[in-house]
Amino acid sequence: MNNIRYVCLSDMHLGQDDSILTNLNSDLTGIDVSRPSPALVALCHSLRELIKADKAQDPAPTLILAGDIFEMALTTMNNAMMDFERFIELVMPEGRELFDKILYIPGNHDHHMWELARETQYVENYLKKTKPKDELNVPWHDSRMFEKEKKPLPVGYIINNLIQRYDHLKKLEVSIAYPNFGLYQDKRCTIFHHGHFVEAIYHLMSDLAVMLSPGMKPPADIGTIEAENFAWIDFFWSAMGRSGDVGPLVENIYISLGVEKARDRLISNLAGSLIKKTDRKWLKLLRKPIEYLLKKIADNIVDRERSRTNGQPLSARGENGLKTYLSGPVLKQMQNELKTKPDNVTFIFGHTHKPYEKQYLLKGYPQNRVDVYNTGGWVVEKTSPEPMHGAAAVLLDDNLNATSLRLYNETKYPAHYKVRVQEAGGASTKPNALTRHVRSLLEKTSSTWNEFSRITTEEIEKHKKYLKHRLDKLEKQS
Repeated sequence: MNNIRYVCLSDMHLGQDDSILTNLNSDLTGIDVSRPSPALVALCHSLRELIKADKAQDPAPTLILAGDIFEMALTTMNNAMMDFERFIELVMPEGRELFDKILYIPGNHDHHMWELARETQYVENYLKKTKPKDELNVPWHDSRMFEKEKKPLPVGYIINNLIQRYDHLKKLEVSIAYPNFGLYQDKRCTIFHHGHFVEAIYHLMSDLAVMLSPGMKPPADIGTIEAENFAWIDFFWSAMGRSGDVGPLVENIYISLGVEKARDRLISNLAGSLIKKTDRKWLKLLRKPIEYLLKKIADNIVDRERSRTNGQPLSARGENGLKTYLSGPVLKQMQNELKTKPDNVTFIFGHTHKPYEKQYLLKGYPQNRVDVYNTGGWVVEKTSPEPMHGAAAVLLDDNLNATSLRLYNETKYPAHYKVRVQEAGGASTKPNALTRHVRSLLEKTSSTWNEFSRITTEEIEKHKKYLKHRLDKLEKQS
């Protein structure tokens, strides 16, 4: 059957000021998570209409959330949780639940979800079964790629307790897989990953260990990669928003770094403060070199894949990181768990906030090929349009055919905001059955999606205005 069986979303960054799925006050003075944002309402309504138009939905589709759903680095946890509640209320109202199951794959900004899940599983499924003086196993840092009945995935401690407060959802258990989750059906395989391990910065501790220990090789399996880097990822990318009064300061620095003018002003002020705090008058002569050094450090912080907008969805460095991750840890984990070679492999990730679809030639995979889909993101990064930035929902059927519902890319022209369906094979290949089916569904529900595009356009412009207001305020304060 070619009906929609899986819906994958990522990078919603719920609770973050710059996410268009987070509701802003009418006067643009802050966020109001007591109500859903118009873009979130439009997204959930449009997905509901699409699935409603899809016949024979029994069971309902499974929702796969591929990371950075909760924002844990740039807002407080309560804001992220309340904004997620608004999402759940829209897609899972009593008697009209849109999905039969939810699976969560944490990313870098919600990495702490995995830490809580794995530690809870370690205690409940292992530690409680041991006795005093037993030799205890080292805690694991990754989950299976493919779930087995006798080896279930960990359950989400926070997300389950949050959802199950609704009486009609008390039996809904959200499983958590990390960092890779796979589906296997009729020799076809689909693998989901948030996408952060595509970038070198998330391997930083491993790279430092190799640099400081001659002869040491980089970790080849995903469990070791995570074990060596989890503390760094959890600290820097998934905890800052929970740092009390320091949290808003961290967010201000973060948005300043993302805009060149604000970044230069921040660096100039920082260099001046460093010099002022000393009695060394000769340091004034070094102000320019100090600013240059600080700028280089800042550039390295912001020079991540989501900030590279060179007209391509992935930079050369990003494509190399993707191929390395697929050819190494992903391929190894897939082969170890499946014990058989699939005929077709699809890889779905987000993280970069730049949706795209492409086929990659990679040795070791069936036909030396992998179909790759990126789900993009929902965050406004700059006050001017970033044409590569946007969002998509990747859909799969029971046969694991995949297609991308391209929801939007930022543009100067409102008329260009149009939802479309695209496939990794591109225009040169015959579209698969699901792509053809979803295109027909899109035509049937075109008025709904046109309204979604209109609302999305308004919300993007509103968040750009809000971002400019915050940057202007920071400049005045500096």
